[in-house]
Amino acid sequence: MKKKMAFFAAFIVMSFFFGSSFDSFFGKIRGDETVKAGETLQYHVNVVNHAEEEIEDVNVKIFIYDLDEMIVTSTFDVENKDNSARSLLWDTSDVEPGEYLARITLSNDEFREVKHRYITII
Repeated sequence: MKKKMAFFAAFIVMSFFFGSSFDSFFGKIRGDETVKAGETLQYHVNVVNHAEEEIEDVNVKIFIYDLDEMIVTSTFDVENKDNSARSLLWDTSDVEPGEYLARITLSNDEFREVKHRYITII
């Protein structure tokens, strides 16, 4: 545990001195921003580990606020200086047309990062 805490403390210090190259584990987020009702929404999230240590037990979640809907990946590890990608699928068969705010969370027990996207169902 001390080793992991030291790693994340070093990560924070590196973020301060080196700026944006160390400020996020998020890579590209690609997905359908507009989907016809009844189709499957697809999001593809890249996780980038710039650090010297493996990050363990990571998962990606998408939460659609107005619908109280959660899409979650299984946990996975990302080796140091490596990346990994996960796809999330959501069946929109029972969703009314409209614009919905979604929170995309990348996290484990040591860190949490959040991005937001709007999803439109037509």
